[in-house]
Amino acid sequence: WIFSGLLDGLGLPLGDLASTGAALAVAAAGPLGALAGLVGGIALLAWLWPRLRLWWRRRQAAPALDADLGRRRIMAAYRIAQRRVRRYRAPAETPREFSERLAREVNGVELSELTRAVEVAAYRPRPPEPALVERARALAAKLGRRT
Repeated sequence: WIFSGLLDGLGLPLGDLASTGAALAVAAAGPLGALAGLVGGIALLAWLWPRLRLWWRRRQAAPALDADLGRRRIMAAYRIAQRRVRRYRAPAETPREFSERLAREVNGVELSELTRAVEVAAYRPRPPEPALVERARALAAKLGRRT
């Protein structure tokens, strides 16, 4: 091979140079590895930060529906009305479907009005007005007396 004996005549201590180079590489690898880890960690945080912030805002933005006392009172009035007429809504049945099914057996107007109050409490973003809460309680009491 052409370069096989090229450095033999120079008298260089190649073994010592190689071991010194290896020792320098090992000594530099620790700080360079730490630097690479730090840069990688910063890059990961820069990528995760917007996602985590968005997730946190969404989690904090929407309070639970049952946090409002008016909603809870309307739902309680609806459960009381179901107990008083001795008919219960199926888990997969909407309040409107339950109202239509029961319209023939109980006073349909009052049940329909109570159902509208339940739909407001369950689906509207704003809490129900206090007058609607009192109306729902009165309707639940009426339904129990007439059946």
